[in-house]
Amino acid sequence: MKGKIVAAVMMAIVMAGMMPAGTLAESNSVNITLPRLPISIGGIQTENDISYFTKILNYAAGQLGWTLGRDEQGGLSIQSLNPQMEKNILLDYSAGAFIAVDDYYYYGGPQGAIYQAPMENLESIKKIYQLPIWSYGDGNTYVNYGLTKNNDEAWLVYHQGGAVMGSDHYIKLKPDGTCEEVECGYLTFKTFGNITVKVDQWVPPSPGNLMIKYAGQEYKRIGDAAYLFGWTFEKTEDSSSGGPSKDLYLIDHNLYLLACNMGIDRDVSRIYSVNIDTGETVRVSDLKTKSFMIVDGYIYCSSEGRLYKIPLTGGPASPLEIIGSISDELGFQVLNGNVYYVNSLDNALYKLGLAQSLNPGAKVTGMKLEDGYPVCTFQKEAGNPYCMMIFDQNGRVVFKTSDVMKISNISIGQGKLSYSEDTNHNVYLTDFPPFTYEKEQIENNFYESVKYEPGQDLLSFTIPETIPEGYRFYLHVSGRVFMGDKSSGMSFHAFDKESENFSWEKGKTYTYSLASEDLDECLLVFGLVDMNKREFLNAIHISPDGTKSIDKP
Repeated sequence: MKGKIVAAVMMAIVMAGMMPAGTLAESNSVNITLPRLPISIGGIQTENDISYFTKILNYAAGQLGWTLGRDEQGGLSIQSLNPQMEKNILLDYSAGAFIAVDDYYYYGGPQGAIYQAPMENLESIKKIYQLPIWSYGDGNTYVNYGLTKNNDEAWLVYHQGGAVMGSDHYIKLKPDGTCEEVECGYLTFKTFGNITVKVDQWVPPSPGNLMIKYAGQEYKRIGDAAYLFGWTFEKTEDSSSGGPSKDLYLIDHNLYLLACNMGIDRDVSRIYSVNIDTGETVRVSDLKTKSFMIVDGYIYCSSEGRLYKIPLTGGPASPLEIIGSISDELGFQVLNGNVYYVNSLDNALYKLGLAQSLNPGAKVTGMKLEDGYPVCTFQKEAGNPYCMMIFDQNGRVVFKTSDVMKISNISIGQGKLSYSEDTNHNVYLTDFPPFTYEKEQIENNFYESVKYEPGQDLLSFTIPETIPEGYRFYLHVSGRVFMGDKSSGMSFHAFDKESENFSWEKGKTYTYSLASEDLDECLLVFGLVDMNKREFLNAIHISPDGTKSIDKP
């Protein structure tokens, strides 16, 4: 998709006459024959007329992040702030599971091999685990497996045996290349400091299946023995059905998880709390619950297609206004007050409070929180330019790509984003968050720090604490003040030494005395400058009454 767009952009530039003189034949006119074909830009159909060229240029600027112009020789200049993706070739990668943790890649190879490769030296791969042959297979097939990141650690999970008479194996993959099998069985477990919580999920399900252990000790059962814990379950006089749940939280000595009372004729799974010291089991909500999250003192839960919010301290469940109904399979994620959910009616991604999908026309294939960023993957379809999107804590898109990938093959951490795409099974690595996002954060934060208080005749601002690698922070403070009867004025400059030498102290708040009665205007030109002296500058205008505004290029 992007290659085709770039080609079209280049064609439009030529036709628009942006190439150096002499590139086109010297003539007074050029005959152009427009093809009688449907034309779309970024998946959106457009008019097949001469405006196509202008629309292509606008698309390049708006969607590709390009700045088009002329260089010093009068030729074409294209500047892009888009992330630079580094293509990595993993030896013996079998196009299966893949994760990146700390400074290592972990991935599956041929004949059931699990490899570890340092990012700085991809040829130094090490085989760290051998998967077993599947006991229910033909003698040549290896077990199904997955690789996950949990608490910034790499984990291998595989299933041996059949659906009922089988078990899941949880293997911790350590940075030194050694491995440790931590758990085995049908279960969900989670570690909170020195406490590990385990929920047995064998079939058929049995009550009294909740356990905890402290470091160095054995597991002990807790909670009301009449309850089936960690299942989305429904029990009637005639039948019962359900499936395992992985929703598990420990807050102030209370575990929060789904539970169903198996000691009565009819019940459904609801949210309960279990005190790890006393075992007291208390129902938190009367809602029949499919899944839930606890975020910032609130429980968010899905119940029969609806989404609810419940104070953790107690209180009624408040329904949230969503579009359609919550997908049981893909569910929802919550971060910093932003609620992302998948509508089961169109399988699209929505954010609470917005009526339109965040990626119109695209169907979600996976969603997760990764290192504090909501990540979503989408099905590849005509008219859908983006198959993966990442959002920040404020709900803004910080990365998007047309590459197709599985949600499990995306890793964020240590200032890096890496993923394995499905089409050609290439692995890509880039700095994260991208420069465009960091640049915007710096601009917004600095603008918010700038204050002028007329009553105290004082200008103040705070230099950003963090500057992207390869860049310097530039700031020039100037303005104009009136003289005498204000019929004339003169310019002023402040902090010239810091401006010339880029010697601003990171995180420091600077002040400058500026009499409001004499002030005409104060101007702060600021931004980032790279090592090639490319400038990304903005201007803040301050009036005598303290109001301010910003001009961005």
